[in-house]
Amino acid sequence: MAHREFIDAAGVQWQAWEVIPSTAERRGTGERRFGARDRADRRVRQQPRVKMEDGLAQGWLVFECATEKRRLHPIPEGWSTLTELGLSQLAELARPAGSGSRTDPRDTK
Repeated sequence: MAHREFIDAAGVQWQAWEVIPSTAERRGTGERRFGARDRADRRVRQQPRVKMEDGLAQGWLVFECATEKRRLHPIPEGWSTLTELGLSQLAELARPAGSGSRTDPRDTK
């Protein structure tokens, strides 16, 4: 997982990292098969799956500074090699993350 730090044009220091959820339900809505199942389920481990907002199951970028946290999805290709200006532009496009958001495992709130 890439992690970047940058300073935007206003002098605010940001951190950016990508999140790829491992327990998201990545299948589309509804049943995909027709008729009876001819084999056992391929999943060998049963684990809870979380339904997520469209697009989030594929992952998102988190932008965090001292006063706010933002989320951008889908993850732009090559984001980890962008200049500070490029990262600042992506941070401007990102939406504020909800107060209940826990996008970083290092977050111990």
